[in-house]
Amino acid sequence: MRFFLQMMRSLFICCLIVLAASQGNATQMKLNDGHTVKRNGMVIAADYIQPVTLDRGAASSETADIYFQLYINAMANNPLGFFRQSWIPYLGVTYKLSRPDSNWQAVGRLEPAIANYGPHYGANVKLNGVGTYQVVVRVTPPEEGVYRHISRETGVTWWEPFEISWTFTYLGIGKRGAIGGSGGY
Repeated sequence: MRFFLQMMRSLFICCLIVLAASQGNATQMKLNDGHTVKRNGMVIAADYIQPVTLDRGAASSETADIYFQLYINAMANNPLGFFRQSWIPYLGVTYKLSRPDSNWQAVGRLEPAIANYGPHYGANVKLNGVGTYQVVVRVTPPEEGVYRHISRETGVTWWEPFEISWTFTYLGIGKRGAIGGSGGY
């Protein structure tokens, strides 16, 4: 077990190095201005980059304006059964994008994805031009794909679904915009 944990730590450090080295390759904008949201034993952060090419029939990068991604990792001493900072799989993650100045909105699901900078939930998304957007993300516990111990001795608890919201300004592909986030508070 100790060897496994050391290997996982080394892999995590390598992923961080790759992430740091790749920051200049894609236009990236953090939706929450560098702050993270902590809920139910999880640390949650969101950002977007330029659209990406995905496999298995995912939405095309040709018609999208951004690749919206959400990072959900375990906090230390969480009740979910995950090691500190490990990615939490099998979650239900949906989004609703809207423009405060119009009736436009887009809804969808952020699917589990893996990139050279690590696992996350993401989707290519078509926006409604430049301007201010609000995004509301809903996170639900796993409904399938994983069994959960529920006994008093080894059980873990799930949480009630919750929502987080951010506001951001989109200025177009390759341009950085102003960010202001509620962080769900």
